[in-house]
Amino acid sequence: MRSTPAAILFTLVLASFGACSEGPDRSPTTPSVDHSFPGGAQNVGVQPVGDLLVPLIPATPDVFVTSVTPGADPAEIAGRNGWVVERVLSGNVVVFSAVTNPGDLDSDTDIASYELNQPAGLALGQELTMGFYEGQIFDVGDLQAGTSLSIFGYSSDRSPDLGVGVRVGVIDTGADIGHSLLVDRIVLPVGADWLGWEETPDGIDNDNDGLIDEAFGHGTFVAGMIAQLAPGAQIIPIRALNSDGFGSLADVLSAMDALLAQGIDVLNLSLSLSSYSPTFEARLQTLSNAGVRVIAAAGNQGGATAYPANSSLAVGVAALESPSVLASFSNRDRFCELAAPGVGLLSCYPGEALGWGDGTSFAAPVVAGCLAATLSLGADLDCLLSSAVALDPLLYGQLALPACSGLSRAGSRVQVEMR
Repeated sequence: MRSTPAAILFTLVLASFGACSEGPDRSPTTPSVDHSFPGGAQNVGVQPVGDLLVPLIPATPDVFVTSVTPGADPAEIAGRNGWVVERVLSGNVVVFSAVTNPGDLDSDTDIASYELNQPAGLALGQELTMGFYEGQIFDVGDLQAGTSLSIFGYSSDRSPDLGVGVRVGVIDTGADIGHSLLVDRIVLPVGADWLGWEETPDGIDNDNDGLIDEAFGHGTFVAGMIAQLAPGAQIIPIRALNSDGFGSLADVLSAMDALLAQGIDVLNLSLSLSSYSPTFEARLQTLSNAGVRVIAAAGNQGGATAYPANSSLAVGVAALESPSVLASFSNRDRFCELAAPGVGLLSCYPGEALGWGDGTSFAAPVVAGCLAATLSLGADLDCLLSSAVALDPLLYGQLALPACSGLSRAGSRVQVEMR
């Protein structure tokens, strides 16, 4: 049995700041709203993970993500320009720092294209409250019975086989890999320890907003939502954001490379970039070519979706507060392809605790978990999308989003129950 709620409540900025795009071609090249960070780029610095010091590349004006010509030597390019090679990624992508004169990028013939190492982050604008229960958690069914998932039609006795054989990547703040609800479901990424996976507070106000470690627990919560919907799935967390919820394009790209090497089937992105990125879009295409389905949070500003949830290569997810009503804070438009429970959710929190929270950050892993379960039953993403029933068009007009809920199997046929 779960203990009674501890009288511990604290306010976190937890909503992902992704959003949904507009226009029939779903082009993300001209974002409809400004999702840049207040005060400019944030320096995320060096963050501890266990006994390791893992450098997250700062999103500062002298750091650029470039595409170099095939066969070019990054060290030679850096040497002749006085730059520093921060990271070499797949697809001829190289991250350089100490680029004091961006004009040098234009004049160097080995630089095919470049963009600023822009910020990536979890949340802006919407302050959400998250609390937690103290005490031991015994099983996923016990956890699920206490969530709002039950009113959306999700069964609390889901088969432990749902998700078996499916790998779900999570790029976030890391995860409490020793949590009793995750320990048998977490697969540590081989060869990616330089990025890290353990969720660890650093005690630093990295983003200078007066709050310390406000995103601590976010990645653990996301992983827990996936575990509830697909108990048999393997979850591979990569820590690309610090405990204030900030990172950069370069670190998210690095995490995508690492997860692609792990053979993931589904990627959950409860985060977004401050603007469209051609390098990121190319990496989404690489994932798509490899058969990876990308699920991205729509965001919590009550407006249009930011990148990458507005990309045609990702499924944007809005948040429901009841089976037929979108949460007032949720971003939404006709290119958010699904809506899922996103209010009053209960999930894992570091230190053998349960947390509850609201946001599209947590609606996205509901869909990722359902998709993992669907894949394990022999169906695919189209099963979720084509079976979805639109919300009331009188209420939402053409922006009515298909809402997904439970998933079951009747005989040999997969049934995706919708509300």
